[in-house]
Amino acid sequence: MRVLLNSLLAVCLPLIAVGTVVGQAHFGLRGAPTIGYLGGSYIEDGGGGEWGIELGLTADVHLFANVDLVTGILFLHQKGGRKIKTVDSDTIWGYRFGYMYIPLVVRPVFPLGESGWNLGPFVGIYFGLNGSCKIKDAQYTGFSTTCSDDTVGGAGESTDYGIPVGLDFIRKFEGGSQWLLYARMDVGLANVLQGADDLGLTTVHRTIVIGFGFTYPLY
Repeated sequence: MRVLLNSLLAVCLPLIAVGTVVGQAHFGLRGAPTIGYLGGSYIEDGGGGEWGIELGLTADVHLFANVDLVTGILFLHQKGGRKIKTVDSDTIWGYRFGYMYIPLVVRPVFPLGESGWNLGPFVGIYFGLNGSCKIKDAQYTGFSTTCSDDTVGGAGESTDYGIPVGLDFIRKFEGGSQWLLYARMDVGLANVLQGADDLGLTTVHRTIVIGFGFTYPLY
């Protein structure tokens, strides 16, 4: 994991620096509600859904004509899932995870005629760092609200990584500013509950995000 993160930073930081110097980078904000599902063999009812939110900074580095590398740091990124406590109870309780979310995606951009709108499908990899965990409706579970009495790591112990796939609808304006609507699905590849690997269980995230953002060039 540390090797992958160091590789990610080694690629991203020089590209952002070069893009800024030559005037080929946009910086901005993104924010969105999220709905997360925690799936796998540990989740009896398929995971359910849990609402959250994401908010943070992004950088679009223009690698080639109509091809961007998009990265950034979403300081607030929540996801989670819910499950039935026991087979003899209908009580629903949920995990809620929070991460510092770092994406690295490639996005070709296709103009939609003369409308000023552009279509940008993207795919890449993401990392979730400095994870924290809380249990919603913990009074029904016997666990603490911070997951410390369950098999889940507490604040700062959890990480996540996976594949983000999505679509940006980009509106370009004179002066270089851009507004965008985006839709994304994160396909988690990491077990996010500690001890799952040792028990042969899978507990992975699936998160759907639909949000809004803007970027501005720094020339």
